[in-house]
Amino acid sequence: MEVQISNYTDLLTFIKRDDISVENASLLVKKTLKVFSPYELTKDELIKQTEIFINKYCLNDQERPLFLGANVPFDIKDIYTPLK
Repeated sequence: MEVQISNYTDLLTFIKRDDISVENASLLVKKTLKVFSPYELTKDELIKQTEIFINKYCLNDQERPLFLGANVPFDIKDIYTPLK
């Protein structure tokens, strides 16, 4: 089966399909939007974060973050604990 995705609406429609796994949807979103996802997301979270990213950064010509979910609160302490 070959599917052609030519715009953001097609991308969202495709990743919302029940037969597309969260792993495949995540890979497609990352490659299509050229972003990284530092979090493990459920399919619903991935869809919501993708919609937010597209609406906020892709529909107008502005600088985009490298990370999907950049609007999620982040604290470096979540991933880094200095040695004592």
